[in-house]
Amino acid sequence: MERNFDRELREIPKIQADEKEDILLVQNRIQEAALEKIQKHLGGDTDPQFREWVNDTFELAAPNLQVNGIDYNIALKEKNGRVSLLVSFGIFRQGLMFQMFQQTNIQDMEPFNEELCLRVHDVRAQIEEATVKLTQRRKTLPDKVKDVIRELMTKQAISIDNVNFVDKKSVDEMEVEESSDDTRVIEQTSQTFDQSLSILEDLKKSVSGNLSRLERAQTVIMDINQYNS
Repeated sequence: MERNFDRELREIPKIQADEKEDILLVQNRIQEAALEKIQKHLGGDTDPQFREWVNDTFELAAPNLQVNGIDYNIALKEKNGRVSLLVSFGIFRQGLMFQMFQQTNIQDMEPFNEELCLRVHDVRAQIEEATVKLTQRRKTLPDKVKDVIRELMTKQAISIDNVNFVDKKSVDEMEVEESSDDTRVIEQTSQTFDQSLSILEDLKKSVSGNLSRLERAQTVIMDINQYNS
C-alpha cells in the first residue's frame, strides 16, 4: 500500500521550468501585483510581513517545482552557473548503491524527460525489492541445505538396513546333495546371493550420487558463509 502511494505521488507531474529565472520572474510578478493591489486599496507602506508571506508561499510550493528536472531548492542554490547533484552510478553490490557528488552546469544538461524519470524510479524500486528477497534467501538457504543433507543421510541409512547380506563362504560350505530339495535350496540361495549383489551395486550407485549431492551442498554452504562474512 505504501509503495503504491509513493508511486502515485511520483506520477503527479511537477511544474517544470527551463531556467530558475523563469520561476523568479513569476514570483516577482505575483509580488508586484499583490503589492499594487494593497497600495491601491489600503494605501501607505506595505507591511514587510506581506513580502515575507509571498516568499513563504513559494517556499511551500518549491517541492512541486523543478528546473530542467532538478528540484527548485537545489537549482536556487546554483553558484557560477553550476550546481552540486547527487549522481548514482554502477550497480547494487551487497545492498549498497554507489553514489557521488558531481558539479553540473544546468544550462549544459539535456532537457528533462519526466517519463524516463518515472521509469528510473520504478527500476530502482524493483532493485530494492530484489535485494530484500536476496537477503531473505541468504538467511533461509543454509537451513534448507541442512534439511536436504539430513534427508539424504536418512534415506541412505534406511537403504543399508534393508539389504540382506549373504555369507558366500557359508554357501560354499553347504553340503550339496543330489535330491531335488537340496537342488531347490541351492538355487534359492544362489538367487538370493545374486539379488544381494544387485542391491549392493544399486546401493553403491545411490551412495555415490548422495555423496556427490552432499559435496555440492557443502560447496554452496561454504560459498554462502564466505559471501556473508
